[in-house]
Amino acid sequence: MTWTEAQTYCRQIYTDLATIESTNDSKSLIAAVNGSYNGLSWIGLYDDVENGWKWYFDDDAFYGPGERDYRNWRKTKSTEPNNYLGNEMCTEMESGIWNDLPCSSKLYFICYNKTSNRYVLISSSKNISDARQHCRQYHTDLASIRNATENQLILSISSGNTVWLGLYRNRQWSDKSNSTYENWSTGQPDNMNSIEHCTAASLSNSGQWTDENCNRTLPFFCYKASPRS
Repeated sequence: MTWTEAQTYCRQIYTDLATIESTNDSKSLIAAVNGSYNGLSWIGLYDDVENGWKWYFDDDAFYGPGERDYRNWRKTKSTEPNNYLGNEMCTEMESGIWNDLPCSSKLYFICYNKTSNRYVLISSSKNISDARQHCRQYHTDLASIRNATENQLILSISSGNTVWLGLYRNRQWSDKSNSTYENWSTGQPDNMNSIEHCTAASLSNSGQWTDENCNRTLPFFCYKASPRS
């Protein structure tokens, strides 16, 4: 089935598409087929490149109606976000326009200070993790942008520099699990042709994962939750 068809089937008959939380879970996939199949099989991990974005600064009082959802992605030349090569999970601003970028890239960044209600440019190149740590230590968090007026303000503050914003996303599990376990094959994920947003386990490669076109038809793993006592 396609990934979506597999998800529907698992939810109807079992609990959901399989969530993999450990090396033991990966071994269980291989044991489940008992050598009868050694190709790719869908699991429950997927990537919502367009709509999966969240702000690090998660204060309900800070956002008015709809303001969490303000975006200013580049839509000319290259349409963003595009998750180029499969690992663009963080957001930078260049000339007022947003682009997704690997979180390991090093850029200047904008912090938000809740006490002074000000945005601050930090002229030091850091990856997103170190940038956020700095903002949380000395201010409040990486900058959120709620509307076009704030976007223009941060463009002015950035003084022509490309800067990190506090917008990020993670791949998600179909059952909304918080598992952060990863088991990618070498060179994966790569988002080949910008259309690979669903995850398959390779049973010929120790259950390691690849990203695949969600419309591809593959066998799949469901799981059934144990009854609560």
